[in-house]
Amino acid sequence: MMAKATLRKGIVSLLFEQRECPICKASSDGVCALCLKTLRPYGSFAVGDLPGDALFYYCGTAQALLHEYKNHHCFAAKDALLQYLIQWTPPGGFTPDCIVPIPSCRANLKKRGFDPCGDLARSWGRALEVPVVQGLINLRDGQQKKKNRNQRLQNLQQAFALREDTIHQLKGRSILLFDDVATTGASLRGAQWVLEKLPEVSLRFLVVARASPLA
Repeated sequence: MMAKATLRKGIVSLLFEQRECPICKASSDGVCALCLKTLRPYGSFAVGDLPGDALFYYCGTAQALLHEYKNHHCFAAKDALLQYLIQWTPPGGFTPDCIVPIPSCRANLKKRGFDPCGDLARSWGRALEVPVVQGLINLRDGQQKKKNRNQRLQNLQQAFALREDTIHQLKGRSILLFDDVATTGASLRGAQWVLEKLPEVSLRFLVVARASPLA
């Protein structure tokens, strides 16, 4: 039932939302140029010893785009985010062999009816002709937002598991981890801990937005 409701919402969104900007509600074919101009570019940073990048600061328009996409399956918001992902160039000559999205926990998947990060990654991968390997299983309980920073960083080794049927696609590869928002970095570090068990992998991450300074 949840999947059907999400599909209906997506169809309605596709048919009607293009007539106005989903952020400011001005008449526009998708997200308007004025809203896009307010996006604040971020850049490179690291989570522990894991290097990576964020497209934007998690505020204003970036926060609104992610909210509309994740919670309302807004096609215009997704399309705007996708265009920036396609334009992004990995720094330092890093060339990913595959993209590995951070999967939603079971509670959020049930709530939303779809996996936003995986959905966006698949569209991005198709555009770039880069394989998307959904090789992680999210073992968390969906209560991350209720936990403080220290609680989020605890038990990183229990956050994710590898899907055994994807191991052959990941061994010896340059892997780009992909997530929507980095807050404490716990998700990225948990994924790093699991993936670095594989032989000869190289890791970097990209997030759409960075929410707060990370230690």
